[in-house]
Amino acid sequence: MERIVILDFGSVYDTFIARAVRECGVYCELLPSSSTIEQIRGGGLSGLILSGCYDSVYAEGSRTCTDEIFSLGVPILGICYGMQLISHKLGGRVERAPVTEYGKTFVRFSEDRLFKGIPDSIMWMNHNDWVCALPDGFKCTAETDGCPHGAMSCEERGIYAVQFHPEVKCSEHRLTLFKNFLYDICACRGGWSPLSSAEELICGIRAEAGGECAAAFLYGDIGSTLAAALARRALGSGLCCVFVDHGLYRENEAEALMALYREAGLEPKYVDAKERFLSRLSGVSDPVEKRGRVFTELKRVIAEETRKCGAAWLVSGGLIPEAAEGEAAICLSKGDAGDLFERSGLKGIIEPVKNLFADEARALCAKLGLPDALLRRAPFPASGLACRIIGEVTNEKLDALRCADRIFCEEFEKAGLAGSVGRAFAVHTGIPTISVSGNDTAYQSAIAIRAAGITDAVTAEFAELPYEVLRRVSKRIISETAGVNRVVYDITNGHPRAAEWE
Repeated sequence: MERIVILDFGSVYDTFIARAVRECGVYCELLPSSSTIEQIRGGGLSGLILSGCYDSVYAEGSRTCTDEIFSLGVPILGICYGMQLISHKLGGRVERAPVTEYGKTFVRFSEDRLFKGIPDSIMWMNHNDWVCALPDGFKCTAETDGCPHGAMSCEERGIYAVQFHPEVKCSEHRLTLFKNFLYDICACRGGWSPLSSAEELICGIRAEAGGECAAAFLYGDIGSTLAAALARRALGSGLCCVFVDHGLYRENEAEALMALYREAGLEPKYVDAKERFLSRLSGVSDPVEKRGRVFTELKRVIAEETRKCGAAWLVSGGLIPEAAEGEAAICLSKGDAGDLFERSGLKGIIEPVKNLFADEARALCAKLGLPDALLRRAPFPASGLACRIIGEVTNEKLDALRCADRIFCEEFEKAGLAGSVGRAFAVHTGIPTISVSGNDTAYQSAIAIRAAGITDAVTAEFAELPYEVLRRVSKRIISETAGVNRVVYDITNGHPRAAEWE
């Protein structure tokens, strides 16, 4: 099978690169930059891409990869930090740039196989360092007003590199560049689609389980849903599905999810763990500690339930992490299982969808005939409403937040705005604000509402909602939600990981 490996040096751009490659119909995998040459080579390798990074290649402790990549005999494409790392390793010189470039930048191209059919155009730049001297045997193939070496190549060695980010959607002719690399330079044939992988994933689950029983935990996210659906087809009655109600879902959401999972033929066991999770969160205000306690308690529940159903394997629905999907669902991987094996008697974890993106998982769920409502469910934080309550989580705050959140989502949908942004939700700020009624004054809580979408420029942008909608939402929340007297709208743009308040 054709396979492109993308070495991940820790930037958010690596998933955009993988998406671009897959859009071109070629399968790719993301591997950590620390991977061995055997892991990179794998069962077959058509080409290698080095992604971006926030480090400086000349700084002590900066991320790197094995020099053996240059002896693999496959074409290499370096992007941003990848270009600088190639230059640094092969005898070029990288320094702090006198002028940094960020954002849309006009790039002038020279003739090169990588840029076939691409005129001078706008590309996305984001760098503080630059290649000031090329390695021997390389030629400069692009430039900008602020960067004389905007790209370089050594056709003899099959090495190409660009300082800009062609994977970002605002970069013009982005897929043309990737197609040139994949089809002309790497000689890929293409034709890969996530929809063609279902049978292979089912067979893989069956082989890994080896005829033994497995357990799959459902959280409402697309990853755990797809993993369970595939495992049901692979193992039949040998799969035990479990839905843990931690009490941190939206209003009536746990009941709705259970109904959808039954409709999907997964028939999960319902575990009411609301009181134990709330007890674990009692008195805790720190957001990091809250998330940690939710995760720790869930591992305890998983250990108990897998032991009850006699499962030898745990089926996990972890996908490729993406900024646009926010905080990932709590899907245990082999790397963070900790003492789960000892406490549960499990032999191991099966991760059938770890190499899929969320939209690929949705497409595969649709092909498997799962209910549309499961596919359309907006990203929801792993720690649930705990991260949408500032400070300690209490039943009173949960009730108020659920009511406010329901009202906001109802008005959002009535206005026909539901498909326009990635997510819309309410936050219990925990801030007491004054209200006056007649001669009486009182302090009650402020609710914040947020509607935001994630752009490919790595930004969570707030939605510019009509004032009429905001006015209706505010009026209803204040009149219908106990203990709330003020509503504010969050108009903050920022990093996708800051889309949530905690």
